[in-house]
Amino acid sequence: RWDALEAQLDLLCTRLGGALRARGWAVRRFGLELEHSDRVRVRRQATLRDSSNLDVRLFGAARQAFVAAYRRRVRVRRMALHVDHVEPAPVQLDLFAADPDDRLHRLMRATDRVRARFGEDPRTLQRARAFVHEIPPGSKPERH
Repeated sequence: RWDALEAQLDLLCTRLGGALRARGWAVRRFGLELEHSDRVRVRRQATLRDSSNLDVRLFGAARQAFVAAYRRRVRVRRMALHVDHVEPAPVQLDLFAADPDDRLHRLMRATDRVRARFGEDPRTLQRARAFVHEIPPGSKPERH
């Protein structure tokens, strides 16, 4: 049950990140709401250190809120993300500092293009995330 809810949360964060990137927005704080089968609702806030539209960052914050919200052993009927405040995504980079999220930005642009062409398939993002975490920064993947 936990895995299914976490997978649904991942899908929600993927959709939110894609919608934010498509509009050129970023978010710093958003809410996670769980509604249980007995109609009890629990809402927790997820806050990012810096505003972002990257799925991985959104999922990290949303997962922390989910862990705080999921305390009851009652079936969850509905899960929703509520965005409080959006702001323009930062487009100007620092001239002298490397962007630590450059690989993630490129990955998200690529997965957005794949989703636009082939439709939404959660397995695409799962494989892409696994790929990013397996390869150390600066190294190139082996070709077979």
